[in-house]
Amino acid sequence: MSSREADILTWRIRRIDEVTSTMDEAAELARDDAPVGTVVVASNQTNGRGRGGHTWIAPAGTSLLATVIFRPELSVVQDESLSRKIGERVRDAIAEVTGLWTTVKEPNDLLYASRKLCGILCQTSVRGKELEYLLVGIGINANIPDDQLPLETATSLLAETGFEVDLHRLLVCVLGHIAEIPGLADLPE
Repeated sequence: MSSREADILTWRIRRIDEVTSTMDEAAELARDDAPVGTVVVASNQTNGRGRGGHTWIAPAGTSLLATVIFRPELSVVQDESLSRKIGERVRDAIAEVTGLWTTVKEPNDLLYASRKLCGILCQTSVRGKELEYLLVGIGINANIPDDQLPLETATSLLAETGFEVDLHRLLVCVLGHIAEIPGLADLPE
């Protein structure tokens, strides 16, 4: 076994009670050279965001709100199917933890019975022809009771399964599945 083969991605999970957005916090860490596999997890976001400037609303402590820092080759993020691939891996993790099978709605949502369960947001920083970092933000409505869902078009794992989900177990499962995307979680040379 070469020394390169012995390199294993280590998840560095930073748990924060409240942030404006896990994406904002992760971007700051990435600019400060945080390593691949750094994960920002928050119990509450005061200004969570989704694609197209939409906001992400969830009662404090009820959802998996996380952003992961990756530093893949530029070609990985140029793959037009990357968001779908991430969505498929998150879908697989949700199914593994809950038995619930969701649908990927491109480019970045997971739906159950046509209601939004999860949003995924990818953000890059590129300098010249070099990718500085890729942020993958994931918001999963996990333990929100049906009567507390922020929108009629939303749902949660609790509302659909009738049981609360261990957020740490869900996070670990999601991380394991998205790390399987070829080239995404590669360690720098």
